[in-house]
Amino acid sequence: TRKESSAASDVYKRQAKKSIEYVTQALELVQGKRSNRQQQAIAFETLGDINGYWQQHDLSVSNYKRSLEEEGKIECMR
Repeated sequence: TRKESSAASDVYKRQAKKSIEYVTQALELVQGKRSNRQQQAIAFETLGDINGYWQQHDLSVSNYKRSLEEEGKIECMR
């Protein structure tokens, strides 16, 4: 997952769609696995970075919150 998220970080300034696809693939690999909450947190943080760069601030905030939820730093607010 870190590999996919890292690739997304390298690409997101040039190709938003491709970087979102990388992160989505990473999330699909770890979806629903409790032991991978840290990886999910990293993926959602990366999505937040991508959304912020592309001026999608609502999505960016939502993904940062989801990242913090996965890390257990805040309670689920959905």
